[in-house]
Amino acid sequence: MKSKTLQLLSLLLFINITVYSQIDSLMGVHDIDSCKFENMCQMLALDTTSSNIWEIGEPVKPFFDTAFSPDNALVTDLSFPYDTSVNASFLLLIPNYAFTNMILGFKHKYQTDSLIDGGFIEVSYDKGQSWINLAEDTNYLIYNSENLYSIHDTLKGGISGFSGTSDGWVHTRIQWVWYMLTKTFPTDSVYFKFTFISDTIQSGKAGWMIDDIKISFADIPGAIDEKADISIFKLYPNPNDGNFIVDFKEETYITLYNLQGIPHFKGLFNEGSHQLRLNHLASGLYFLKAEGSNTFEIGKILINK
Repeated sequence: MKSKTLQLLSLLLFINITVYSQIDSLMGVHDIDSCKFENMCQMLALDTTSSNIWEIGEPVKPFFDTAFSPDNALVTDLSFPYDTSVNASFLLLIPNYAFTNMILGFKHKYQTDSLIDGGFIEVSYDKGQSWINLAEDTNYLIYNSENLYSIHDTLKGGISGFSGTSDGWVHTRIQWVWYMLTKTFPTDSVYFKFTFISDTIQSGKAGWMIDDIKISFADIPGAIDEKADISIFKLYPNPNDGNFIVDFKEETYITLYNLQGIPHFKGLFNEGSHQLRLNHLASGLYFLKAEGSNTFEIGKILINK
């Protein structure tokens, strides 16, 4: 009886923690990075071996006759139906600065043998050492999604994923809402792996086509504003020419990242007001991660020369 009670409590805890609902825009959604496959995609890692059927280019086959944003898309073979016995993947590498209330979105079409062939997405919080299917990820307190498969939508081998024929282009979005007091924040890049699999029978179908991948984040109410006035520091003026003042409310370690997640400045500062002269940096949007004794915050800085 005690064992059954503990199992029921565990199930209730799982239900309360894992929430699948529409994307919460909070105080507004801001785009960080995107891939439309017309130019080089910085966050994409594509396997170029002959066994990988993922190709970037202009699709020219039935059902996959045009990209969502012409001309290029990422497709399981641009010209022919997907092959048999496929297990082909590509990676998205997302810097950890983007992960607070992050939203992964993409447009896609698929045409496969239902419940057999198809595609699925996994996430890794440890640089690819371990992976978990998005439909089974319970690492975060609030996990919102739109047009994502569920644990009941399975492919061969019982893997949760997309299969069958989509109703035209589908816009899928997944949001991770992180709360410091309940969950551990990723300390490094977050990896996503998109995988397409098929069995040994030729279906003659198109496969999976993906376009307009976008990484965004939702502003937490009161956390980030135009002055970057947040709980452990205040930054002004903003926008600026690379010279600005930061007021710290406690000893704080800061890291300044560009949109590709490359750190351009690091430093430890005592409580008080400090002048930063970073006018050597190129114009653009940057993220300042400030780590205090018990918390950290992320603010946006716009350098405009």
